Amino acid sequence: MVGAQRQSSLRNEWLNIVYCRSHSKRLACAALFVGLVFSIRANAEDWLTFGKSAQRQGYNGQEATLNAQTVPGLQKYWQYPMNGPILTQPLLASGIPLDDGTGTGNTVPADLVYVADVTGLAAAFDAGGAGRVWATQLPAPQTFCGTAPNGASGVMGTPVIDKVLNRMWLVPGDGTLWALTLDTGTLLPGYPLQIIDPSTPNGSSFDYGALTYANGSVYVPTAGLCDVPPYHGQLIKVTVGTNGTDAPQVTARWFPTGATGPDGGGIWSFGGASVEPDGSAIYVATGNSLAAPENGVFADQVVKLDPNLQLLAANAPSLNGLDTDFGATPMLYQAANCPPQMAVMNKTGELFVYNRDAAALAAGPLQRIAVTQNIAPDGDFIGLPAYDPVAQQLYLGNPKDDLSGTYPHGLLAFGVANDCTLSLQWQQTVGLNALAGHDNPMIPPMVANGVVYYATGLASSVFAFDAAGNYLWDSGQQVNGPVFISPTIVNGLLLVADYAGNLTAFGP
Repeated sequence: MVGAQRQSSLRNEWLNIVYCRSHSKRLACAALFVGLVFSIRANAEDWLTFGKSAQRQGYNGQEATLNAQTVPGLQKYWQYPMNGPILTQPLLASGIPLDDGTGTGNTVPADLVYVADVTGLAAAFDAGGAGRVWATQLPAPQTFCGTAPNGASGVMGTPVIDKVLNRMWLVPGDGTLWALTLDTGTLLPGYPLQIIDPSTPNGSSFDYGALTYANGSVYVPTAGLCDVPPYHGQLIKVTVGTNGTDAPQVTARWFPTGATGPDGGGIWSFGGASVEPDGSAIYVATGNSLAAPENGVFADQVVKLDPNLQLLAANAPSLNGLDTDFGATPMLYQAANCPPQMAVMNKTGELFVYNRDAAALAAGPLQRIAVTQNIAPDGDFIGLPAYDPVAQQLYLGNPKDDLSGTYPHGLLAFGVANDCTLSLQWQQTVGLNALAGHDNPMIPPMVANGVVYYATGLASSVFAFDAAGNYLWDSGQQVNGPVFISPTIVNGLLLVADYAGNLTAFGP
């Protein structure tokens, strides 16, 4: 009952704080409150973007509480509802100054969890379990497409946070960019900014992938409504500045099939774009052109761009199958004694490993691994793997049993060999085996402190394993619906968002 005791204790502490706010002994209470908050926030860490970093490794190297010894004791800590299905990864910003309620203008720090759903509701919750701090409604146009849950197209791509500037950027289904303050959810001046351009009519193109913040700019990936024309997928650069006063403006666009070329070329994946640690290059993997050939211009390719979205290199690997586009984000990593590399999934069931310099990328993949076959037409082999730089292991979900029997459905762990290629280390068969006509996409794993966490999509559960592949824990029946977005592991919490519209926190 450790988790329940922790929740009860924090709830009582919060009630004491509320009492202090509404009664006269404010100085003594304020001292108590500040001491309490800082004790809760010891060694607090942030999770501000999908996969923790713009390299999209899905790795939290600062997690100290959750490990192989404490994870088996995880229990439900708190759960709060949103208005509809959640397809965005929960984010957390620590030490956000909130008004202390005394009317003096004083603030106290709080750790807030942020999430948005397909109805367009964006909200912040107290990480300690005290409930919702604010909620803001964004547009959610109705659509005909089944990929927009319940027909609503609110927020489907994970937002991104700049804590220094006290803002979170989001893109709802009307094609506008919003910036909300972290403490109150207030819309900032200059927003919402319409970012859909005339060649991609509003209502035909959506942001399905995570936003990326780098170099004072937000990068927004787009793809089409059910892949139906007219639309031109693109990566949009919105310059937002770094001082908090610059007006946002679209400063560059990159179209995989050209602004006036064939329709298609969407950028679909959970992770959106990834960025070099020094900000020198942006990477995306693209969808198909709605013309012949399917990989025309820069469709169905792995692409490297500079920060202004000028092409640096691209590769179109030879692919066979009914649906050969990349519903993926390049995951950037570098193992010891190896050059910078990236791993990219393709809907055909293959995993590609590239060296990241432009010449090597253009020359083609260093390695390709046929993880599963006959995954089309559902295209469930999408998303991206995770990488643990300590164990030097890459973790990959597999939605369907390999016909050869080498790679069963579930979670796979690959080690980095001396020649910088990947080799299978262990596997765990969990979740469902995808069947034709029953969409069950792979959900990207996440890893922290020697533990890898894997959400099983339609199986409505999250599993945890150590770096050697030993089972540690699973959520059982404690999650209320399918989990179609990766969990978040930060500050001793496992945060899970589900399709039933609930945000759940587990703690030891």
